[in-house]
Amino acid sequence: MDKGAHYHKCDFQVHSPRDPRWHGPKPVTDEERKSFAEGFISSCRAKGLAAVAITDHHDLAFFPHIKKAAREEVDDKGRPVPAEMRIVVFPGIELTLGVPCQAILLLDANFPENQLSSVQALLAINPAPPEDPTHANIERLERFNRIGDLCNILDSADYLKGRYILLPNVNEGGRDTVLRAGFAGTYKDMPCVGGYVDGPVAQHGRGNEAIVQGKNREYGFKPLGVIQTSDNRRADFQDLGTHVSWIKWVEPTAEAIRQACLARTTRILNTPPELPSVVIRSVEVSNSKFMGPIALELNPQLNCFIGGRGTGKSTVLEYLRWALCDQPPAGAPAGEMPDVQAKRVSLIDNTLIPLEAVVTVTFLLNNVPHVIRRYSKARQVMLKVGSGEFEPCQEDDVRRLLPIQAYSQKQLSAVSVREEELYRFVATPLEKELDRLRSESNEVKSLLRTVYERAALKRGAQRQLAQSKLELDSVTQQVRKLRGELSGLSPEDQTIIVSHEAHLSEEAVTESLVDQLGGLDTTLCNALSELELLQEVSIPEGIPNAAALEALRALVEQVRREAVSGVAALRARLLEDPALHPAFEQGLASWRELFAAHSQAYEEAKGRAAAQESKLKEISIAEARSKTLGKAVQEKERALQAYGEPEAEYAVLRGRLRASRDTQSALLEGKCAELTTLSVGAIRARLRRGVGLESARERLDGLIAGTRIRKNKTQELCDFVCAAAEPVSAWEQVLEELEKLLLGRGEEGFRYEALAAFSRAGFSTSDLERIAERLTPEAFLDVSLTDVEDVPVFEYRQREGDYIQFAQASAGQQATALLRVLLKQDGPPLLIDQPEEDLDNQVVLDIVEELWTAKSRRQLIFASHNANIVVNGDADLVVVCDYRMAGDQSGGLIKAVGAIDVKEIREDITTVMEGGQKAFQLRLQKYGF
Repeated sequence: MDKGAHYHKCDFQVHSPRDPRWHGPKPVTDEERKSFAEGFISSCRAKGLAAVAITDHHDLAFFPHIKKAAREEVDDKGRPVPAEMRIVVFPGIELTLGVPCQAILLLDANFPENQLSSVQALLAINPAPPEDPTHANIERLERFNRIGDLCNILDSADYLKGRYILLPNVNEGGRDTVLRAGFAGTYKDMPCVGGYVDGPVAQHGRGNEAIVQGKNREYGFKPLGVIQTSDNRRADFQDLGTHVSWIKWVEPTAEAIRQACLARTTRILNTPPELPSVVIRSVEVSNSKFMGPIALELNPQLNCFIGGRGTGKSTVLEYLRWALCDQPPAGAPAGEMPDVQAKRVSLIDNTLIPLEAVVTVTFLLNNVPHVIRRYSKARQVMLKVGSGEFEPCQEDDVRRLLPIQAYSQKQLSAVSVREEELYRFVATPLEKELDRLRSESNEVKSLLRTVYERAALKRGAQRQLAQSKLELDSVTQQVRKLRGELSGLSPEDQTIIVSHEAHLSEEAVTESLVDQLGGLDTTLCNALSELELLQEVSIPEGIPNAAALEALRALVEQVRREAVSGVAALRARLLEDPALHPAFEQGLASWRELFAAHSQAYEEAKGRAAAQESKLKEISIAEARSKTLGKAVQEKERALQAYGEPEAEYAVLRGRLRASRDTQSALLEGKCAELTTLSVGAIRARLRRGVGLESARERLDGLIAGTRIRKNKTQELCDFVCAAAEPVSAWEQVLEELEKLLLGRGEEGFRYEALAAFSRAGFSTSDLERIAERLTPEAFLDVSLTDVEDVPVFEYRQREGDYIQFAQASAGQQATALLRVLLKQDGPPLLIDQPEEDLDNQVVLDIVEELWTAKSRRQLIFASHNANIVVNGDADLVVVCDYRMAGDQSGGLIKAVGAIDVKEIREDITTVMEGGQKAFQLRLQKYGF
C-alpha cells in the first residue's frame, strides 16, 4: 500500500465486559479476558472494522487486553497478521462531565499503556481495581462545568498535550448531548472540532444538522466533524460496527482524527467511501540517467509531486504517460511534432534508452490489476491482466484500457489552439465507448467493401446477361425468320419445323432439371458438413444454475442431432431411393424418346427441303448458336442468383454505419452539454457534426490528381458541405452524386449538370467527365468510407449572455474553466503538470474545495510548485523530489513520500514550495486545519 492517507472503517464507542450494563458473561481471570479479547478482534475482522476505540465510563482496565489481542492476531493459516494490516485499537474514556454532557476522550493508538493510569489521576477518577468484574460507579466530574477547563487540564500534562482529542456527545436529544436548549454558549466556546453520536448521524433534525455544519449564527457558525458510533455492550457483538464512520489518516493518532474533523468533508464519511474505480497503483523505472531507479506506489485519490525546479517532478509524470502510451507517437520529424510529444521523445531517448530502461505501471480497473511493461530500447509493450502472463500488445490496446487524461506544462491552456486537443478534451471520458463504436464501424466498413465489390460484379454480370439475352433474341428471331422463309414444304413439315423452337426450349428445361438434381446433392452435403461441425456448448463448472443451463443445452443438442439425421436421410434418399431415381430416369427417358422422334422428323422435314440447302445451312448454324447462347444465358442467370441482393445489403450496412456515427455524435453532444453544465456556464460547448472533412478532402484531391482540375474546387466543395444547415446530409449528397457519376457515366440521358453539389462548387461538365474516367468502385469506396469528423466548438462567457470564441479568452481564463470541468468529471486518472502555470493564486484557492470532491470521482496526479494545491487541496500523497547533490540540477531523486499529516512532509512543503508557510497559515485560518 502507498504511504498516503486512506479511509479506515471505525467504531469509536465500544464498551467492555466491565460496563455495568453489559449483556453477557463478565470475564475476570487473565485467561478469560484473553479469550474474550481474541473473540472481539475476530469479530472486528469479520465486520470489516479497521479501527475501534475501547471507551468504558471512566475506566481503561480492559484496553490492554484488546490491544494485545490485536497485536497477536493470526490469520486462517496461523500466520501473524502483518503490522500494517492489524486492527487499530485506540484507548479511550467515556466521560460524564459537570457541563453537563458526555464526551469521549481518545488517545493516540500507540499511547504508552504505563501512562494510562496517569490520565485517570489527572482527571481525579478513582477506578475500581482492574481485577474486578465491573468498573466503579459513575460519578459526574462536576469540576468540569466548562469543556474548555477540561482541555486546559489535559494540555497541562506534557505527556498528553497533542496526543488526545475530545469528542462531546452531539445526539439529537437527551441529557448527555451539548445540542440542547440553552447550550448555544457552551457549544460556541468549547475548543472541540468534532463530536460523536450514539447511532446514525441521520438522526439529526434540520436544526441540529445546521448547527454541526456551521450554519447557525447563535452557535457561532461553528462546524463539527460528526462521528457515528455503535455503543456496543453485548458479548455476542451484535451491535458492534452497526454505526460506523470512515476516517482518513496516515498514522492512527488523535491528531489525525482532529485533522479529519477539521477537513470533515473530505476526511470523514458516514457512508462507505466512493473511490475511483480506475486508478494507477504504482510506477517503476528500472533505471534512468536522470533519476536512477524509481519505485513508487500512488494513492487512489490526490497525489502531488513537489520539489525544486529540475528535481524530476515532471520527469516522473512523463515516464508514466509514456508507459501508458498516452497520445499516439507522431510520424512527423521531431521539429514538426507538437512540443509536448517532442519533449517526451527527447526525454525517453536521452534518459531511458541509453540504459535500456523498462517502465512498469500497475493500474486497477474495477480492482482487477493490469500491468503494463514498456521497453525503451526494444520498443515493445507487454500487458499482464490479473493473474495471467505477460503478452505482447499494441499501444492502442493500452490506450483503450486506460485512456488517461494528461496535460503537460501549459498544455491545458493550449487546448483551444489545436482542434484535436479540443476533441480529446471532450472525447477522452468516452474513449472506451467511442472505441467500441469505432470498432463496430470498421467491421461494417469491411463488410461494405465486400458487399460493394459483389454489387459491382453483379452489375457486370447483369450487363453480360443483358448482352447475351439480346444476342439470343436476335438469333432466335433470325432462326424464326429463316424457318418461315422455307418454301415448298407440306403443311406437316411446316408444322414440324415451326415447333422445333419449342422443343429446343424443352431441352433447355430438361438440362436445368438434371443440373438442379445434382445441385441438391451438393447443397445437402454442405449443410450436413456444417451441422456436424457445430460444437456442443460446454457448461463451466461451479456456476450457480448449471442444472437449468444443462437442460437448455440438451434441448439445443437434440435439435442439432435431429437436423443432422434429417438431412442425412434426405441425402441418402436422393442418392439411393429406388423409387426416386428410377422415376426421374424413366421420365427423362420418355421425354428423350419424344425429343428424338421430333428431331428425326425435323431432320427428315429439312431433308425434304434439300432444294433450299443454303438456307437450311444457315438455319443449322443459327440453331447451334441459339443453343449455345441459351445455355450461356441459363448459366449467367444461375450465377446472377448466387450474388444475392448486395444492393439491399449495402443499403442496410450504410444505415448501420450512419447509426453508429449518429450514436458517436450523440455521445459527444451529450459530453459537450455536460461540459457546459459542469463549467456553470463559463464554457458553452457544442458539437458541429460532420464538418471535419480534412481526410475526405485529401481523398478527393487524390481522385482529381492529374486531371488538370484545380484543387481549390475540392476545398470549395467541402466548404459548401460545412456551410450547410445539415453538414452530414450535405456530405451524403456529395457521395450520392459521386456514385451516380460512377454508375451513370456513358448511360444514355445521363446529365452531369444534375449533380447539384458538384455544380455549386464550380465543377464543370468537362471536370466531371474527367473525374468519371478515373473513378472506380475502389476509389469511390475510399472516399465514401472516409470518416467525416465532428468538431467541438468552445465559447467562453465574459459576462451574462456575452460569449467569445474560446481561443480569444486569456490563457488563465481557459485553463481555469477547463480545470474546473475536469475536476467535476468522472473518468480515468487525471495527470496535470503544474496546473498553476496559468492560474493566479485567487483562482487556485477557489478550486481547492473542488479538489476535495473531485478526488472521490477520479484519481488526481499533479506536479506543482503551488503550496495551496498541495496543502489546502488536502493531498492524500505527497512525493518530494530533490537534487541528487545539492545545487546540481543534472540529477534528481525521490527524497520522501507521505502525506501532509506527517511532520517531515510538512517541513519539506514549507522548505521547497512557493508560499508553503503561508499555505499552512491559510489552511489554519480558513479551514482550521
